[in-house]
Amino acid sequence: MLVAAAGPVSNMVLALLMFIVLFFMKITSPELAEIVRSVTYGGMPHGGIAVPLTLVAYYGMIVNVILAIFNLIPIAPLDGAAVLSGLLPRDLAASLDRMQRYSIVIFVLLLVSGIPQFLFTPPIIALRRMLIS
Repeated sequence: MLVAAAGPVSNMVLALLMFIVLFFMKITSPELAEIVRSVTYGGMPHGGIAVPLTLVAYYGMIVNVILAIFNLIPIAPLDGAAVLSGLLPRDLAASLDRMQRYSIVIFVLLLVSGIPQFLFTPPIIALRRMLIS
């Protein structure tokens, strides 16, 4: 369980570090704050080395949040199945393990349906609001 949780935890740590970089840029100077806001809104501002650094930090944060949430979905082969199995009592964990033989079908149906997007959107919106304000 701990090994499986290491991936999503490392993604969240990286996302947090990228957020801290962006937040520090935002409070450092008005020019950097405007670059951060512009990138957050989806724009492509002009100006020096700060723009590519902001783009890398912003999209690195977004990608790592998505990866962490996606990997925590409790369907094998994702890490969430092992984490949930480790948290459940043995009887329930055994039942979950038996259901995992259908996991590839459930996994494909989830991807096709777009349900994971509903999991990603609220945290990303919250992060964007914090960077814009």
